[in-house]
Amino acid sequence: MKKEVIIKIKGIQKYPEGERVETVTEASAEYYFRNGGHFVKFEEEAEGFTETSKCLLKARNDSVEITKKGLVDSYMVFERNRLHSTNYKTPFGEISMSVRTRHVHMLEEENALAIQIEYDLEAQEEHMADCSIRIMIKSKN
Repeated sequence: MKKEVIIKIKGIQKYPEGERVETVTEASAEYYFRNGGHFVKFEEEAEGFTETSKCLLKARNDSVEITKKGLVDSYMVFERNRLHSTNYKTPFGEISMSVRTRHVHMLEEENALAIQIEYDLEAQEEHMADCSIRIMIKSKN
């Protein structure tokens, strides 16, 4: 894959009471492959804010890590059948939460990488939502 890529992230949260929240991020990004891992650097914008978050996605084998710094600060780890806790800092306050990953699947092609993540979102050891993330990384042009 080329260094210059487009990353598209679609996140879906389904809450027990029936509410569904969907977010989509699309950005130009830089891609690197080192030591058996895929690395993608990009900036994430939030509606209504001028400040952005600098993001780094690391994917290898059956785990994905996403680090955000700036408007939002977080470090999330998605590793099959594992529970990882984090503090998610937003302009509206800090949220302590955990993700219990059910599924991580990566499909690598010459000029693209597709990642599917299924996980449970928990807060204070209580299930909050069933979630999924679809990440598509493609070479520009």
